[in-house]
Amino acid sequence: MAAVTQAPVAVFRPCASRTRFLTGSSGKLNRDLSLKPSNTFASSSFKIEAKKGEWLPGLASPGYLNGSLPGDNGFDPLGLAEDPENLKWFVQAELVNGRWAMLGVAGMLLPEVFTSIGVLNVPKWYDAGKSEYFASSSTLFVIEFILFHYVEIRRWQDIKNPGSVNQDPIFKSYSLPPNEVGYPGGIFNPLNFAPTAEAKEKEIANGRLAMLAFLGFIVQHNVTGKGPFDNLLQHLFLTGSSGKLNRDLSLKPANTFASSSFKIEAKKGEWLPGLASPGYLNGSLPGDNGFDPLGLAEDQENLRWFVQAELVNGRWAMLGVAGMLLPEVLTSIGVLNVPKWYDAGKSEYFASSSTLFVIEFILFHYVEIRRWQDIKNPGSVNQDPIFKSYSLPPNEVGYPGGIFNPLNFAPTAEAKEKEIANGRLAMLAFLGFIVQHNVTGKGPFDNLSQHLSDPWHNTIVQTLSGN
Repeated sequence: MAAVTQAPVAVFRPCASRTRFLTGSSGKLNRDLSLKPSNTFASSSFKIEAKKGEWLPGLASPGYLNGSLPGDNGFDPLGLAEDPENLKWFVQAELVNGRWAMLGVAGMLLPEVFTSIGVLNVPKWYDAGKSEYFASSSTLFVIEFILFHYVEIRRWQDIKNPGSVNQDPIFKSYSLPPNEVGYPGGIFNPLNFAPTAEAKEKEIANGRLAMLAFLGFIVQHNVTGKGPFDNLLQHLFLTGSSGKLNRDLSLKPANTFASSSFKIEAKKGEWLPGLASPGYLNGSLPGDNGFDPLGLAEDQENLRWFVQAELVNGRWAMLGVAGMLLPEVLTSIGVLNVPKWYDAGKSEYFASSSTLFVIEFILFHYVEIRRWQDIKNPGSVNQDPIFKSYSLPPNEVGYPGGIFNPLNFAPTAEAKEKEIANGRLAMLAFLGFIVQHNVTGKGPFDNLSQHLSDPWHNTIVQTLSGN
């Protein structure tokens, strides 16, 4: 909680005449801000508290989430809890899963820490299932499944009809007091903590954090083969295995602004610091940072093809992105009057769209065959098969020069790096344009203009939530 040292004041609130930037639309729950005295450090300090209402400023909260539930900040973009019966179940499901997650995270982390520092000698949590117990792992799983199933049925009955399962069905003398659902008390609360609003808020917040931590531990182990504490130690104190390509750092003078300035360059080797790069990617190729997690390019013939495929697709993507964006911008500002890229296929041309598609398919197929022949045998297709007088100089594959390089750019290492980086960016942008139009029905410039007109209310969140 933030603390602000100021003169003593009881409560401050924003003035009533707030702009839409602060209040959002009229149908939204307001997130009011209050400053309250805090006795933590000094009598003159204050803490800032945001009342419930919006999990993201400016985003409308659904009417069925009014801030009365613990941890309720209006987050339900898919409307899953619109039905009151579903909402009751989701509230209890999150609470119970959060509690199990807190126990699970502690049970995964603490034994690993204590074993690492010599206090305990137990297997790591991901090896616990390999140990021998009084029964096999499969038998224990079946027992746990039956017990959990029984408990969950009883819990569902309590949610549907609160208090109906407070008495033990076998040992009749054991019963729970008629408390709120989810906070049974009795033997389930040996320390007799009071279920205050503040305690409920803290519990649900820690439960959500624990669920994310639990998921993170699982993913981390699947990637590294280690637990969180071992990974933390390796991150803090170790440099990684000797088989990894080093990411060396060099300082070079930069003449962009002043002769005394420097730029930091990281040499090739690792697309993710600390992650080993495969031996066949040694940093010699443009844009090579060792990224091939699936090992697709381990075969040298495949690698040669993938290099050229990425280069050509990146070039097409750069042309495509420019061809999608620029006409939309120029038409929007009145310089041109052409259809948007997603409506271009509806226009009338010298032939139908299907005919043009077939023509393009045949031409592309021919070009791709020629390009494959050049990759297999560099220079073998430099001469035009029909017009013999036209030929290309014997340049490097992928950088033919001649009529394909009218500005005579030199294919230097720096130029190749820049081209492949921009090509990768363009491929992602192209995919983004397609997805964006499928979701919103508009192009990138129209979406950008709409967002800038009201940045807090025209965002991806409102689009996905259907507002």
